[in-house]
Amino acid sequence: MHAPGPMLETRGLVFETGGHRLIDGIDLALGAERRLVVMGANGAGKSLLLRLMHGLIKPTAGSVRWQGRPLDRAARDRQAMVFQRSVML
Repeated sequence: MHAPGPMLETRGLVFETGGHRLIDGIDLALGAERRLVVMGANGAGKSLLLRLMHGLIKPTAGSVRWQGRPLDRAARDRQAMVFQRSVML
């Protein structure tokens, strides 16, 4: 059982690299029974956003919370991400 409130939440999520801001202050909150569809053109940052939300890369600023707590290894172990292409981790 999880605590009331969002299952997955981002607050002010920012990602910058090479002097370019690729993700700019994303706030979202998803409940346990909610689904999220991320749509956009090639290079829009969809995969980057999902990698940030899954903890595969660290944001420049902001936070990702799972069941009200900062995303950590234990939380990542209860999530799954399917890549478009085969990836060896």
